[in-house]
Amino acid sequence: MKKTRHFQLLLAAGLLALGQAGAQKPMTVADLAAWQRITRQAITDNGEWVAYKMEPWRGDATVYLHTADGTEQATYSPAKEFRFSASGDYLLVTETTPLATMDSLRLAKTKEDALPMDRLLIRHADGQEERIDSLKQYKLADKADWLAYQSGRKDSTLVVRSLDGKRDYRFARVSDYAFAEKSATLYFVTKGNGTDLEAGIYLLDPTKGTPSLVKAGDGLFRQVALDEQGNQLAFLYCAEKDSAYKALELWLSERGETAKAIAGRGNKALPTGWVINENGTLSFSHSAARLFFGTSPEPKQKDTTILDANRPNVQVWSWEEPVQYTVQQYNLKEDLKKNYKAVYNIKEGKVIQLADKTLPNIQLGNEGDASLALLSTSEPYSVSSMWEARTRSDY
Repeated sequence: MKKTRHFQLLLAAGLLALGQAGAQKPMTVADLAAWQRITRQAITDNGEWVAYKMEPWRGDATVYLHTADGTEQATYSPAKEFRFSASGDYLLVTETTPLATMDSLRLAKTKEDALPMDRLLIRHADGQEERIDSLKQYKLADKADWLAYQSGRKDSTLVVRSLDGKRDYRFARVSDYAFAEKSATLYFVTKGNGTDLEAGIYLLDPTKGTPSLVKAGDGLFRQVALDEQGNQLAFLYCAEKDSAYKALELWLSERGETAKAIAGRGNKALPTGWVINENGTLSFSHSAARLFFGTSPEPKQKDTTILDANRPNVQVWSWEEPVQYTVQQYNLKEDLKKNYKAVYNIKEGKVIQLADKTLPNIQLGNEGDASLALLSTSEPYSVSSMWEARTRSDY
């Protein structure tokens, strides 16, 4: 009798458990989309502050700020990104509009230029907070507590300020700007204000306060690069925007002095008919003793004297070509930007063409400071790579 009653109790408990399990809500796609995950985390260099971003697969993200002992100090939601300043005394958070609000505005056919803009929050170590409304974009110095930003859709004024708010500078009609990697020095390109700010590219050390005009002009500035400390500034420039494809020149400024043109079309070091290519990356070696840039044959331009209706639209391909037609079409955009690395040795004042059509690929050693470079080509093995499933190269 006791065994029978015990069995009945076990059976009842089992049925109850099954009933509870059956009552559980099945997981849906919406549940998966709502799952929270940490997508970014950071600790200040002094180890005093920790921040991380938690967000669902679709929805509003939240930034959490903690002290080193794990105590939560603040949360910001909805948020896009966050960064600590170089000293760790400031937290910058990009605050945004809730996703549901943005969705409803877009469903109502609200124009993009009428949608709410982001805000930049600056939190001080003592808990003080300030916000910059209508944020267009901002850049933070990696090794100094300085901020540069633009706000408003139509306002191109650049504001450069210390994060403590004690110093700030404003420059009108700025189209490009960036800080040096290891200092507070930055460059900016402006169209000028018609009075005391001339069109051109400037260098500014905000700790000193006076920008220096490196190159005057309202032409086309491309591929601007600073060395790590901000002592040297290099850029490509063409006075006539429509001629940039064939007439770009490489300019260099040292220690904030007026820039000098160091290379351009017709330079003896470049192959005949070659020009400086705006798609080539402009960069300094680690020691800043060398400046690398890209060159290429002068790009062919579309003949605008012929109507499109009278222009033949024919694609010719042979089965003997080393690269398949479909691959050629896939790589077309990148091939049109193709360029070959050259170097300017700053101390010697000498340009050397490194890569070319014969050996187009190059590997630099020691962050560009090595005495040798490794050149290679895989072109002789383009056909065999179709069935070998690997690419061989000559060096």
